[in-house]
Amino acid sequence: MHKNFLHLKDTIQELHINKGHILSLLKEDESFYFTQAQKLNPKLFHQASFSFKDLNFKSLDFILTHIDTIQTWLASDKFKEKYLDTKHSYPALLDCDVLQANLEKEQKSVENEKVNKNKAFNINQENINKNKFDKTSENNANEDEFDANETLSYNDIPAEVAWELNLALPDKFDFMAIVKAVSGHAMMYYVIFPECKIRYVNGFGNGQNSESFYKQSYEKLLHTQENYNLLDFICYGYEQCIEKICAILAYYQDKKIIFNTRDPFGRMGSAINHIDWIYMGEHTSGKIFANINLSTPFKKSIDTVRYFCNGASEPTLDRFCNQHIMALSDFYFHTITKYFKQDKIYYLDIEDLAQDRCYDTFCKLASIFNFSKPRLEAKEKFACKHNSPCYGMLPCIILAHNDDMDNVYFEGKTSPENLESLKKKEDGVQFAVALRLIKFQSKFNKEVSENLYPDYEKWHENNNLFKECGIFINHEDWQRLKENKKLFQAVKKYLQGFMPALKNEIKRQKAIQISKEQILQYYNDRENLKKELYFHLKKELIDIKQTRPDIIASWKYYNEFEKMCEELDGKD
Repeated sequence: MHKNFLHLKDTIQELHINKGHILSLLKEDESFYFTQAQKLNPKLFHQASFSFKDLNFKSLDFILTHIDTIQTWLASDKFKEKYLDTKHSYPALLDCDVLQANLEKEQKSVENEKVNKNKAFNINQENINKNKFDKTSENNANEDEFDANETLSYNDIPAEVAWELNLALPDKFDFMAIVKAVSGHAMMYYVIFPECKIRYVNGFGNGQNSESFYKQSYEKLLHTQENYNLLDFICYGYEQCIEKICAILAYYQDKKIIFNTRDPFGRMGSAINHIDWIYMGEHTSGKIFANINLSTPFKKSIDTVRYFCNGASEPTLDRFCNQHIMALSDFYFHTITKYFKQDKIYYLDIEDLAQDRCYDTFCKLASIFNFSKPRLEAKEKFACKHNSPCYGMLPCIILAHNDDMDNVYFEGKTSPENLESLKKKEDGVQFAVALRLIKFQSKFNKEVSENLYPDYEKWHENNNLFKECGIFINHEDWQRLKENKKLFQAVKKYLQGFMPALKNEIKRQKAIQISKEQILQYYNDRENLKKELYFHLKKELIDIKQTRPDIIASWKYYNEFEKMCEELDGKD
C-alpha cells in the first residue's frame, strides 16, 4: 500500500473516498496530491451534504486540484446564506456567479481579439483547457486571498465534473420549459418554436435521464456563441436524480418557466393509443409510405399503423395487467415545481394549443417571455391539427408515372402491383396525401385537393377528412402534371378510390382506440392502483390547484376520477 495512503486513512474513511481513486492519484503525482489531500476539511463537506462515496475519478482529481478555492467557498458567508441557511439539498461546490463572470470575460476577450487582431491579449491557456487541470497555481496561492483564486470559469470544468459538483448550468438562456410528453409538445417543437424563432437547447424526442439532460445542456450552453431562448427539460417520467436536477435548475429563480399540462387521463389515452414509430420505422425500410405508385393497392398504402410499444395492430389495456398505465413519475408536478417561484411558472394546458386558440396563446406568451410573435400569415399553420388518427398513415407520397397509366389500381383490381417506375422517379411527378402541416414543412407546398379529387366539394362539406388533410404537390410538378392530361386523369382515378379507403381506415382506427372511460374503469377495477394514483396526483397537483384552478376544473376525466375516489379521502 502506498505509504502516504496511511497518513490519509482517517480522512479517506470519514469522507468515504474511493481508495482506488486516491491511490491512482498518488501514483500519478505523489507530492502534489498528498499535499492537497491533507488540506481536506471533512466538516465543510459534511455541512454541504456532499458525499465522495460514488464520486468518479475525474471529479476527485478536480476537487483535490482546486481544494483551496472550493473550501474557501464552502466556508464563505455567501455559501452559508445561499445554501446552508436555506437547507439546500444539493449545494454547489463552487461559486457559480464567479464561474459565469469569468466565462463571460473569456468570451469577451476572444471576441475582442477577433475584432482587433493586433491587440496584445494574454489568454490563460490553462483556464480554457477543459482536459487539463492546473495543479500548481492554487497550491502556490495565498489561501486567505479568495480573490486570487477566482480564476476558474465554466470552461475549466468538464460536464461530468460539473454535475457531480452540483454546479448551475451556464447562464446562456432566457427562460425554461418543463416539457411533459403526450401534452402537445410535438406541436410546440415542430410548428410553434420554429415560427416564433425560439432557439432551444435540447429538442423534441430528446428525453433523457436527468444526468444526461444536464451534461448535454451544459456542453451546448458552454459552447454556444449566441444565447439560447429556451432551456427545455424534456421530462419523460424518469425518477432518478429528478430532485437533484430541479434543485440545480432552481439556481435561476428569476427565470420564467413554461410548464405544459394536460388532464392525466388524456395523457394516458394518448400514450396507449400512441403510434410505435420505432417499430414502424424498422419494419418499413426506415421510410414509411415512400415506395408506392399508381399501381399500389390502397390497403398496402394505408394499413401501416402499429401501436406503442410492441408494434401491435391494435392498442390494448391487457398488456398493463395490474400495473399503472404510465409511471407515477410521469405525473411529477409538485416534485418539480416546489423548487421554483410559483409566480414565475406559466402553466400551458393542452387546451391552449387547440386549433382555435393556439395562435392567440403564443401571441400572449411572446409578450410574457420576450420571444418573436408568430406572424399573422402563420395563423393557418397554428390552426392545423397536428395529431389525428391519420398520423400513422400519412404522409402518403405517391409517384405518378406514364408507365403506370394503364395499370392504375382500383378496388377489386386483380392485376399485380408494378413498382418498376419507382426506379425512374425523375421521369414522373410526386404528390402527397398528408396532414395540412406538410405544406409548411416540405416541398409539397401547393394544395391541389380541389383539382385532383372529383368529389372534393361534397366531401369538404360533409366529411372531416379534408379538414385534417389534403392533396399536396410542389409547383414544378404541378405544372408538369397539368400538361400531361392522360396522367392527370390517371391520378384523379387513383385518388377517387384512395380517399374513401383512407376515410374507412381512419374510421376503423378511431373505433379500436382505447377511450378515457375505459381507462377510468381500468383503475376503478383495481383498488390498489386507484388508491396509489389518487394520492399521488393529490400531492403532485397541489401547486396547479392553487395557482390555476381553472386548468384543473377543465380536466373532465380527472374530475370524474376524483369523484370515483371520494371514499378514499381520510384513508391515506
